[in-house]
Amino acid sequence: MGLLAGWATTAAFAVPFALLSPMAGGWADASDRAVVAWRTRWLAAGAAWVGAAGLWLGSGVLLGVGLAGCGLAAAAFSPAKYAVLPDLVESDDLQLANGWLEASTYLGVLLGTVAGLGVDDAPGVLAGAVSVAAALGLAAAARMPSLATADPTARTAFGPALAEVLAERERDPALWRALLGLAWFWLAGQVVVGAFPTLARAQLHVDDTAAAWMLLCLAVGVAAGSWATHRLSDERLELGLAPLGTLVSTLFLADVAVWAAHGGPGAGADWLSLAGVRWSADFAGTGFGLALFAVPLHTWVQLRAPAARRGRVVGAYAALTGLAMGAAVSAGAVLLLLGAGPAWALGGLAVGGLAVAWATYRTAPEFLLRFWAFLLSHGLYRVSVEGHRWIPRSGPVVLVCNHVSFVDWLVIMGAVRRPARFVMYKGFAGIPVARVLFRHAGVIPIASAKEDANALDQAMALIHEALAAGEVVVIFPEGALTPDGQVRTFRPGIERIVARDPVPVVPMALNGLWGGFFTRKDGQAMKRPFRRVWSRVWLTIAPPVPAADVRAVDLEERVRLLWSRRAHHP
Repeated sequence: MGLLAGWATTAAFAVPFALLSPMAGGWADASDRAVVAWRTRWLAAGAAWVGAAGLWLGSGVLLGVGLAGCGLAAAAFSPAKYAVLPDLVESDDLQLANGWLEASTYLGVLLGTVAGLGVDDAPGVLAGAVSVAAALGLAAAARMPSLATADPTARTAFGPALAEVLAERERDPALWRALLGLAWFWLAGQVVVGAFPTLARAQLHVDDTAAAWMLLCLAVGVAAGSWATHRLSDERLELGLAPLGTLVSTLFLADVAVWAAHGGPGAGADWLSLAGVRWSADFAGTGFGLALFAVPLHTWVQLRAPAARRGRVVGAYAALTGLAMGAAVSAGAVLLLLGAGPAWALGGLAVGGLAVAWATYRTAPEFLLRFWAFLLSHGLYRVSVEGHRWIPRSGPVVLVCNHVSFVDWLVIMGAVRRPARFVMYKGFAGIPVARVLFRHAGVIPIASAKEDANALDQAMALIHEALAAGEVVVIFPEGALTPDGQVRTFRPGIERIVARDPVPVVPMALNGLWGGFFTRKDGQAMKRPFRRVWSRVWLTIAPPVPAADVRAVDLEERVRLLWSRRAHHP
């Protein structure tokens, strides 16, 4: 694809996304989203068939009309496509569904780009493939079930809809920055898919076969990353994968930039050589990291956005995506005109990705915390969870657990599927790393009445606020780390909490951590590294106890029973 063709393709999609998406988000909220999808698929199919006719007849006019129509249809369809997903699947399956959606979308873009490289050789075959794909999309949209309207009062005119997009920044800064992160995902893809092949052919003298191979490697990476997201997440939203994906894609992009600065593989490269394998792995790794970043972020946005405004939130994201796509190809064209090589494009992309990630994680620290919890649960330990179903999916609840190590809370954070507030002894906040983690996690510091009565009262007030907001609160009723690995006496603070806020209490037990680096086995903790690394850890969860039946002694016995069962039969 030449520079002019790249500009035309990007303009056909970027301009409608930037201008039409705000209104399309309003349509997705004000109408049955399945109906919106059906109507926009008809527009897409018609445009695709016009474009296919242009390919068959060699008509540039028909090709242009078809391309413009596809851009309009994609912009109108995008908010409904992402907003409808939480209406069709359970929350536990949402990340898997997003993985399939992201992989199929990206694969479609990449494979279409690769197929376009051979348009001069077989226009009839490509026209037939486009026609069949359009018909399949129309058939799939026809099978969507009818859905209730999310918000019949949603505004769909351009001016008010654009105001709704801009208002998202004030409503929820964390959500807005997540939308910027997703826009960067598509900007990165557009640079690699659109700008880089043009730069590579001009500066590295890479032929069409090599360019197609790069894109196929990227497509395989995106598909593998989407699959890995599901496998690593244990069938739940795993925000910790987003920062990991940023690091992975940045490292591989940086390596591609270094290679590009030294001339790349060149024309006629042997892709089975060591150099060719490394070059291919860089593109596959970039796609893998981008998928790890985008799939959890998409899921988080869908869950965080209010159901009545989800279409408009996605519309804001789509508008930002259109601007990002335009900026990507514009930057690539400027670099080409200035004579700058592909290394500049990819190097700038790597740096920009880190900047966007920093802004996103700084506003929404749960991403960074989940990253640490993910590393702990999957790197230092092998965590297994039994009884997920006993934790209510919504509403206030208190989780109680035995206290074995300084990282109990991170293990639980990585294992429990709902975000939680942890009640921790205030003295732990003096540990340098813990101080930062506690602040970002919203940990509730507590102390005994004898040590600090004011701190105890403040903690109880914060617990009340969290439960009143429908949150999960986790406490360790022993009040201190176990000195011998056994379950110690539970203090009566849990009874005071439930007396004020009558919510269910779920008993849990941790096994397998005792004897590790973060426990007090043989004295002070964190003095002997590399103890029980990669050990098996279990979190066992029991049915909830109604508030009226909560007694500290009874909860202690329940937790002790859970713990002893696993301790004697691991």
